[in-house]
Amino acid sequence: MMDRKIKLSVLLLALPSYAAFLVLSATGSEFSLKEFTEQHCVMCHDSVSKEGGLDLSSLDDNLSNEKTFQAWVKVHDRVREGDMPPKSEVRPTQTSIDSFLVTLR
Repeated sequence: MMDRKIKLSVLLLALPSYAAFLVLSATGSEFSLKEFTEQHCVMCHDSVSKEGGLDLSSLDDNLSNEKTFQAWVKVHDRVREGDMPPKSEVRPTQTSIDSFLVTLR
């Protein structure tokens, strides 16, 4: 019985990522971290505003750089938790959020 619950939990956690993968596969397009952040984040997190001390306009998308990777982990976690973009701003679609999160995994 416990194995079944664990399998179901894993399946439910994986569904959003799988849905984003299917959308990306179906459209044949590649998701862009920069495009997402320019549309939903940079208005508050640019080189001038730097809300929360974060400038996403100059953050590289080379995830092999450890410092860059750690910054993107923080962004990923805030988006995953629903903290960003804030509820007062226009929110991206869930598909767009899922694609963003999958790209950073």
